[in-house]
Amino acid sequence: MADLQIINVAIADHQQMTLDAVCASFHSEIDMQIAFTSNSAAQFLEMLKLQPVNVCVVDLLLPDLDGIELLRRIKALRRHERVLLCSSSSDVDIARRSINAGADGFIDKDSSLEQLFSAIRTIHNGNISLSINFAKQIAKDHHVNSSSLDCLGQREFEVFNLIARGFSTNEISQKLFLDQRTVSTHKRRILEKLGLTRASEIVAYALRHSLLD
Repeated sequence: MADLQIINVAIADHQQMTLDAVCASFHSEIDMQIAFTSNSAAQFLEMLKLQPVNVCVVDLLLPDLDGIELLRRIKALRRHERVLLCSSSSDVDIARRSINAGADGFIDKDSSLEQLFSAIRTIHNGNISLSINFAKQIAKDHHVNSSSLDCLGQREFEVFNLIARGFSTNEISQKLFLDQRTVSTHKRRILEKLGLTRASEIVAYALRHSLLD
């Protein structure tokens, strides 16, 4: 237990009631904790500058700034925070805009707390978190030559398949009995060989070419 890595999470949401409810639910999660919360984008950004975190959960409907613009400002800090955008809307166009703007994941507010926790863990581990419906639609935005898969080695192809199914680096490491650094190396080589830059494009590639069950 001493080696457990704690994920520090910051949440920006326009509803204080939502903040209170979500924060209370984190007490049951032993691998993550709330660093701070805010219902103001400006305040959230100032707090983030003083206290870097691992994952930012950002509401799209903040009163003083659009959530996507806050996302851009977080990314402009050029640090390592991962950003999960959330919305009460399940409009795929909003999800698409969020991912294209640099979000590491998108979740709608109808999702369960378990889904929220899973999304946080997924993006913290370097993967993109999207529901399958959002991912299928976003896949249409990516145009990748399917024959490129021929350049992957057997182990790279196994890692590719697991990434496409949303498994984290740690989970892939356990499934394939590989060191996490080795998995990360495979992931980097897969992206390079396929001419991709983000894990979301691996998901999109697999969905576009019917590589997932």
